[in-house]
Amino acid sequence: MPSTGATGRSESHSMERDERARRFGVDCPDSVLFRDWEPGGEYRKKILLKNVLQRAQVINFVSPKSAVFSLPFPQPILLSSGLAHSIEVIFRPLKLEYVEDS
Repeated sequence: MPSTGATGRSESHSMERDERARRFGVDCPDSVLFRDWEPGGEYRKKILLKNVLQRAQVINFVSPKSAVFSLPFPQPILLSSGLAHSIEVIFRPLKLEYVEDS
């Protein structure tokens, strides 16, 4: 299997995870890394978004820029304080190459 990686990164990737949580009130992974994939396949990973604020908030996000990454329903998510929501990221590679999205 190919060892080439693919990653979807958040726009605020340059910030440390704890700094992003303080600034935006959401704890989430820095990136999603897909390994050992082959062109033509479909690969799925779930990421967890957690509201770390003391109040409810609406989380808005946008679809990935690259066509090889997708999210099922990029709709706003209402999260109460302390609650988390998982989002599935889908990766459908077309050719063997490193792919990065923000």
